[in-house]
Amino acid sequence: MAKMNEVAEELRQSVLARVINPRSLSLFLFGVVALVLAVLAPAIVETNDAGYTKILQKPIVGTVTAYTKPGMFVQGFGDVYTYRASDIIYFSKHEEEGKNAADESIEVRFNDGATAKVTGNVRVDLPSNPDTLVDIHKHFRSYEALIKDTVKQVVAEATILTASLMTAEESYTTKRAEFSQLAYDQLLNGVYLTEAEAVTVKDSKTGEQVTKQIVRIQRDEKGVAARKESVLARYGIKVGQFVIKDIDYEATVAGQIQSKQQALMQVV
Repeated sequence: MAKMNEVAEELRQSVLARVINPRSLSLFLFGVVALVLAVLAPAIVETNDAGYTKILQKPIVGTVTAYTKPGMFVQGFGDVYTYRASDIIYFSKHEEEGKNAADESIEVRFNDGATAKVTGNVRVDLPSNPDTLVDIHKHFRSYEALIKDTVKQVVAEATILTASLMTAEESYTTKRAEFSQLAYDQLLNGVYLTEAEAVTVKDSKTGEQVTKQIVRIQRDEKGVAARKESVLARYGIKVGQFVIKDIDYEATVAGQIQSKQQALMQVV
């Protein structure tokens, strides 16, 4: 018995005993817990910054919730998706604008057959209603898909259709402002339904009578334009501005327009 007491005393006095003691064990356990929390913290709590919306899909149950106000919320190991409350979308020839990796200008064709590339931008504002935002997320699954598959597609459709309603020269001169107005109107209220009409005109080059297809907006008996349903309005997405910065005409068309303008200035 005495010998066992001696052994126990030796163990208590050993270096190992001085290292492994209640205090050191407590510190070790505290460090382990702190490390685990540091690793898991990003999956436990999430922060929503001002100007953004966070969409949370909870694990197992799959409940989807939208957080529009700035601040922290419990993530609970769910999946979080980020949406911008407001953003400027570029359709530009300039690679440095927005997040463009290449020329993203919109190629259009006017009703005289001339082509051009349109550069500009549009500002969109997402709805602030959480239920509407949840509906958007269920349809598109991400902010990038919403912009690419819907917003940019609607902007392109409105711009292309607007070009078909006028000649290249008109878009350069008398209808430049109208081009922007018509495209903006379609983004707000829905793309126009159109109809083609065959018109016989005199060719300015040959002097011969030729038949051309003229695109017109369908209108009812009261003169109201017929439209498709506005996709953006359906999801509560507002268009704050629509700006056309440049219309780059094909070389031959640009030369013809400039020649006509110079001739007109000489007459004046």
